[in-house]
Amino acid sequence: MIGFIIASIVTAGIIKGTVDITKQLRQTIRRRDEARRVIEYARLHNISIREAHEILHND
Repeated sequence: MIGFIIASIVTAGIIKGTVDITKQLRQTIRRRDEARRVIEYARLHNISIREAHEILHND
């Protein structure tokens, strides 16, 4: 019985850790995609990345 409780706690910790890592990866991917979008917009309109960022985030 005690072994089952300990195993459950360990499993819950592993699942939580996996969920945290997944959230971090998703956030990193979103940031990367956003950066690409800003750079592409800047190139397309021949403006600085800073200007493109301001334009895209003031919509």
